[in-house]
Amino acid sequence: MKLEYKGYLISITAIEQAWGFSFGEWGGSYCVWQKGNPTPIKGFIEGTATSAYEAEKKALRIVKVAIDEALAKSSEQLLLSLAKLGDRFSL
Repeated sequence: MKLEYKGYLISITAIEQAWGFSFGEWGGSYCVWQKGNPTPIKGFIEGTATSAYEAEKKALRIVKVAIDEALAKSSEQLLLSLAKLGDRFSL
């Protein structure tokens, strides 16, 4: 899933977690590009979503919230905030 949100290009991919007791649960991988910067901010959000669709929907919501809260910050804080989503959230 790819879309533009408030000047950022977002790409979300659901990934089935296939290790340990997480088998059959889905998380979300994300890439966020800023305008004028070809290097994406990448990360993974672990989760317990039961389908790829649910994982993508939840991951997209988390990335959008992070962008909204980060817009009030400096660009350095924004990059750091987006890079650490997997540490702050789970699906």
